[in-house]
Amino acid sequence: GAITNYVAKYTKNELLERGLRDGVTLAPVNDVGDLAKFQHLEERGYWLPAPLPNSEETRMPGLVARMSKTPMSVRRWAPARGEHNQQVLQSMLGLDDAEITQATGGSLGHRSE
Repeated sequence: GAITNYVAKYTKNELLERGLRDGVTLAPVNDVGDLAKFQHLEERGYWLPAPLPNSEETRMPGLVARMSKTPMSVRRWAPARGEHNQQVLQSMLGLDDAEITQATGGSLGHRSE
């Protein structure tokens, strides 16, 4: 309809600027690529450097809020794929090291794929 035809003429950022200028409440629907380029997040230091299993580094979303009395922090990163396999197989399935080696052909551990 009319709204679809109108918004199709502009980018998300152009529509946002027009909305802000004219007092219209609206917000763009952003994907990860949009967020990675969002200047406000960059300026406030939102993106944190995060280690990868291959000793390289990537950027991860940072803390959602900055609180002076109860500051947030990253205690640990998400585990690498397979990082806890041995622990799970031992504690939940009761397998010992020899059984795990036999079942996995010695290929247990985290993978950098």
